Amino acid sequence: MTLKKTIISIRPLESVEIYSENHFPMPSVVKGITLRNNKVVPVRVINYWAPPIGDYKQYSYADVYGGEIKIFPSLMNTLYRYKIVVFNLDDKLDAEVEFVTSSLQEEFDVKLRKVYMYSNEPFEIFNSGNVIIPQDFDDALIKNHGTAHKIGGRFWPAILLHHCTYAVPY
Repeated sequence: MTLKKTIISIRPLESVEIYSENHFPMPSVVKGITLRNNKVVPVRVINYWAPPIGDYKQYSYADVYGGEIKIFPSLMNTLYRYKIVVFNLDDKLDAEVEFVTSSLQEEFDVKLRKVYMYSNEPFEIFNSGNVIIPQDFDDALIKNHGTAHKIGGRFWPAILLHHCTYAVPY
């Protein structure tokens, strides 16, 4: 599989539409993007969706600071229009971003699942591996669509004992 990398420059306080899809009337998996900010100026990546007839509405956004790489998964099985816009948040310097578009689910066999958490109790969202004969373990990407804080933990099993924490990202 070959992914095409695109590099674009964005003038101060300007925006560029980097991806757009229209799958009406057939639902389809649209592509997400993996984006890297090559300069020191921050950029804002905004996902928009629109019904077959009507205006675009903001779905989500994230700021990407200099040197950061972020993955922006797409919405699944779209029956609407979808686009991604990148804004340069600096008023003096040009921004430069590079990105690849890909359908994580189709091209990388990533299992996507949306989970609603209504309390602050721990909730297992992913479980992989074999305790008796450890082989491959998978990681999970977590995207927070709400305003609540989140923290994810990675655990490894000690045979016949409780799970032990080996990493907790911030």
